[in-house]
Amino acid sequence: MVSTALSSWYRQKYFLAAVLGSTLIISSLLFFIEYGYIHDGNRLIYLSGIGFLGAMNHQQELEQSAQEFQLKGYSFIDATAILTASIDKGLNGYYLKITSYVLAENIEVLAFLLVLRKVGSKFL
Repeated sequence: MVSTALSSWYRQKYFLAAVLGSTLIISSLLFFIEYGYIHDGNRLIYLSGIGFLGAMNHQQELEQSAQEFQLKGYSFIDATAILTASIDKGLNGYYLKITSYVLAENIEVLAFLLVLRKVGSKFL
């Protein structure tokens, strides 16, 4: 019963689309972090004591900074890149590292699904 349900779930195109969508979101997050470090490294915001779940504690500070960036004429990409790179800097680079690991796992799931769709249909 469970294998039949999983088999039909893996065959659905929406599941593959969801994995591809999450890969795109994670990749764009990595892009924003790297872009922020490379192009706007001197404009990063210092967030003291951010901790792994501490971004919520700095929400007002981040919102204020985003509004200031809009008033100064920064583009959406630049403002997002500065904020995400600032969060990563506050976490000593662990945000980038963890996001990279999540992307690797997501790609692994995608590869597994593609192989399962090709090979698994013979066995299920």
